[in-house]
Amino acid sequence: MEEHRLIGFRHIGIIVNKMEESIRFYRDLLGFTVAQDWTEDSAYLNTVLGTTGERVRMAKLRGPDGILVELLRYEKNRSGELDLPFWHAGVCHMALTVADVGATWKKLSAAGVPFVSPPQESTEGTAKVCFCTDPNGIRVELVEIKAAAPR
Repeated sequence: MEEHRLIGFRHIGIIVNKMEESIRFYRDLLGFTVAQDWTEDSAYLNTVLGTTGERVRMAKLRGPDGILVELLRYEKNRSGELDLPFWHAGVCHMALTVADVGATWKKLSAAGVPFVSPPQESTEGTAKVCFCTDPNGIRVELVEIKAAAPR
């Protein structure tokens, strides 16, 4: 048995400065449910992060397919003063599959969510796509799959 093998994707962590607005965005506008919401400043947390005296509010939100998005608000290092990769580099965007990208675009636009463009059909014709940003400026790609295509 291969003990080192990958068994699944656990979650994606997103550093936020606007926790309440972020929870509303992912929960109320995109349909995630809050699985956990807590604040921690334990020795364990500070050890695994390589910090001292840090306090982090964490909210895990579950998508309809089970994927977790973990929102983290650091109280001490909110603006990235600490020289850790957690604060300086990250994923350029997150892609979410939606049933109807046009309807989602209309709903989020009406709620004041900024978009790069209205939904566009992909070059190969297998999807309709648009990008918006969450309350922290994180890019979120919304994808409606029209035909079988790579994820």
